[in-house]
Amino acid sequence: MRTQFDIPNSLPPLNLGDVWGRLWLGLTGLLLLVLSLFPSLVPPPWGSVLVLACWLVLPVRGLMKRSARKSRTEAQKSMSYQVALYTLIVVAFGIGFTLWARHLGLPWPVVIGVLFMMEALPSAIASLTEWWRLSTVGFSTGLTICGFCFPLVNENRMFVLVGGSVCFGSLLSAGILYWQVRREEVSSGLSCSSKETN
Repeated sequence: MRTQFDIPNSLPPLNLGDVWGRLWLGLTGLLLLVLSLFPSLVPPPWGSVLVLACWLVLPVRGLMKRSARKSRTEAQKSMSYQVALYTLIVVAFGIGFTLWARHLGLPWPVVIGVLFMMEALPSAIASLTEWWRLSTVGFSTGLTICGFCFPLVNENRMFVLVGGSVCFGSLLSAGILYWQVRREEVSSGLSCSSKETN
């Protein structure tokens, strides 16, 4: 099995399009941050509609790309099953935790902060299991910051925190993935040139 820095490298490589997706998510977080700091910039409810529209661009784009793609490799099929199972487990656990915490009378900011951290922990662990998932450590960092700080901020600053965390985590993730993609391009170029010389 191929490895990079002792991390398994078995999934198909990502590309600059994936980096742009993370940058788009970072810009969406920045938009939420700016609109939270300056609510009069875009009159309500159009600021919320704008952020939601920007947020939904990536899932819609992903669905369109998936439906346009006729055949997928075994690794891609395996990865989509893993993502579906991961999502199901995290969502089910989150719903169960929310019901339990509210039954105990925990305040909503604490519950939401713990939900952010519950999403961050498995994501951080998963990022270390595969080379092309490593960049998700950026998202995990943003979620962790948001989780720890959510119960501590005033109610009118919660969206500032969420926007800043999404922006920071997405930009960190994009930076890591850009480094990985460039590293892959360099190593592919070196292997091609060594084959040509042989």
